[in-house]
Amino acid sequence: DRATLGVVHVQSMIALTKSCVPRALSHRALRESGRTAATLLSRGSVEKVKKCRFQAAVCKIESERDVAGAVQLVAQDKSVAKASHPAIAAWRLVENGSVKCGSKDSGERGAGARLLRVLEEQQLDGVLVTVTRWSGGLLGAARFRVIASVARAQLSQQFDTKPHKH
Repeated sequence: DRATLGVVHVQSMIALTKSCVPRALSHRALRESGRTAATLLSRGSVEKVKKCRFQAAVCKIESERDVAGAVQLVAQDKSVAKASHPAIAAWRLVENGSVKCGSKDSGERGAGARLLRVLEEQQLDGVLVTVTRWSGGLLGAARFRVIASVARAQLSQQFDTKPHKH
């Protein structure tokens, strides 16, 4: 029955995220960040899909306090600041023995969670990945595949890992 299926689905989602409870980045936290140890490691080339453009960037973070500063580092680029979705982001790190992670959708509902899955697939820690999207047309659900693909490619290039395709 549907109620049982819903409970099973919720339980399986809880099991998937048990190791890391994602935290959303608030606009306030992004504005109020102070000094940061975040480092912009790389910024990928702009990928065009139909009339939309996508670009991934990777930052090194040392603590949860570095997240907002890392997002700001990426968004400092003038063309990124003008994008329709400037910093779809996800981060993951191990701090004091526990995994901490979070995401930011930047107006693309659910896109940050997809990026977080990419970080978990590649088992990367101490990393924040962003994807910038400049809208130029309708892509539908394909935009989520492109966002994840651009992030995977940049992370693979930065950390010399094999991209996992899902």
